[in-house]
Amino acid sequence: MNDPIAKLPLVVCGSGLGKRYDDRWLMRDSDIQVMAGESVALLGESGVGKSTLLNLIAGLEPFNEGQLQVAGDKLEPNQTETDSSAEMRRKKIGFVFQAFHLLPHLSVVQNVSLPLLLIGYSIESAVPEALLFLNKLGLEHLSEKRPSTLSGGEQQRVALARSLVHKPALLLADEPTGNLDPESAERALKLMKTTVQESQCALILVTHSEHAASICDRRIRLADGMLSSDDNGTPPEQKLKPELV
Repeated sequence: MNDPIAKLPLVVCGSGLGKRYDDRWLMRDSDIQVMAGESVALLGESGVGKSTLLNLIAGLEPFNEGQLQVAGDKLEPNQTETDSSAEMRRKKIGFVFQAFHLLPHLSVVQNVSLPLLLIGYSIESAVPEALLFLNKLGLEHLSEKRPSTLSGGEQQRVALARSLVHKPALLLADEPTGNLDPESAERALKLMKTTVQESQCALILVTHSEHAASICDRRIRLADGMLSSDDNGTPPEQKLKPELV
């Protein structure tokens, strides 16, 4: 019988990754693989380079050695910003941050429409798409509100809607519940997990929270410049060789 896990494509495939600042190596000889529909928690002490790793994967910062492919796009060592890396972020990656980064002068539906406008949608087609997504996430009643009138939990849910409306292959979340009260954090985490599963989007979640990490399929840890599994044993999917997307 065919194993459905084996058919899942790799969204992130990095091997031998190294990042240095001047003569100091922040990370070296590190591997990371994340499949479509899989959620991975990235753990580690403050300052070890977790956010930097997200930036490397997004093409926002260059890595110095190794190989990295993201959603079918190959990133090269020491590569500076290119049109292709910017296009990759617009079309294939969604971002959720601890600070919500909603534009205060725009309504909720206008904020959520932005990723669609950036990949070529007209305003006439982007707004209905955004409204459909807001309705799916139970946020339609907030569509004409300004971010400043929303609670922290509501703002984070809107930020999540904005990050996923263009159907990215990869969601990068950097301490997304750090500014939320426990109830709002719980709701945001459940929403993130459910939406990622439904969309088959890959998720890398940077967090200090053990509870937030618990929503993920597995954990990896960055310490002493190395990435390693934070689970007991090797996850079954890592014994397979999924296809790259």
